[in-house]
Amino acid sequence: MYEYQISVTTSRDHTMTKKYQRRLGWNSPASKQLEVFLKAATNDNAEIVVEGSSVKLKAAQSQIQKKRNYALIRACELITDLQKSTNGTKKTVQIEWKVADTKDRHVTVDGVVGFCQTQNDSTGTFRAPFLDLNVE
Repeated sequence: MYEYQISVTTSRDHTMTKKYQRRLGWNSPASKQLEVFLKAATNDNAEIVVEGSSVKLKAAQSQIQKKRNYALIRACELITDLQKSTNGTKKTVQIEWKVADTKDRHVTVDGVVGFCQTQNDSTGTFRAPFLDLNVE
């Protein structure tokens, strides 16, 4: 099954989004054509403008991708909240969506890893001194 999302933005900056799903046979010509089209559209951030309205195509995220993103964002929020409540000094908490030379993702506190999420881990793990925090 292919799932894709189409967003339409009008000239008045009003956006409508609709998700589509389509079941196609594994080796059908339509399946291959749709796959080629979607890869081209998402790789090039395709945008079609017609009479002041634009259409953007992008592949929809799977449930696993959404869960991984949620866990990373939630970990950043938890660490930020803890920093605000315990320290008077302001430390920089940020998400590293892609760590160089790996497929890991981190939340860092002044450059020190406080949360790590590997490629095959849907939730991730906190590192010292944040071991008592929990994403779920």
